[in-house]
Amino acid sequence: MFLLRAKKDENSSIKTFIKKIKSVRLVSWIYLVLVSLATFILFFTWIPLIVLQLKLYITYINYGIEITPFEYRLLITLLLIWFDDLVIFFLITNMIFGLILFFKIRWLKKFSPKYEKCYKLALMGIFFAPRLVSSILNLRINIKEDLKLLKEQDR
Repeated sequence: MFLLRAKKDENSSIKTFIKKIKSVRLVSWIYLVLVSLATFILFFTWIPLIVLQLKLYITYINYGIEITPFEYRLLITLLLIWFDDLVIFFLITNMIFGLILFFKIRWLKKFSPKYEKCYKLALMGIFFAPRLVSSILNLRINIKEDLKLLKEQDR
């Protein structure tokens, strides 16, 4: 169906459609790698934070012993890493890649109605990361199918 629309539209061609699909695929891969990295960093900074907080709670409440200056600096450093990771990787990266994917998917939506769901999820995903991830997963499935159809049609 998208090929019929591409042939009817004088300004576009199948080659530009393939270029756009591949650029969307590249941006989606970059976003997924960055989100995976951010989740990994958050997970491994969150565990020591919980351990240090439990140690602080147990030793101070039960024995009246405060944490050492080293543990205090470690706790502050972990909090700063966690906050920095949250702001840089999740909020800023999600907004930037969310907007990029939103506009790229809007262009793809002109060719095929099956990108409509990805478009709506990408719009919500600008402010809510799990929606953007689900949009990317739907998008990757649709792109794979479209590229397979294009290869079959070239034969």
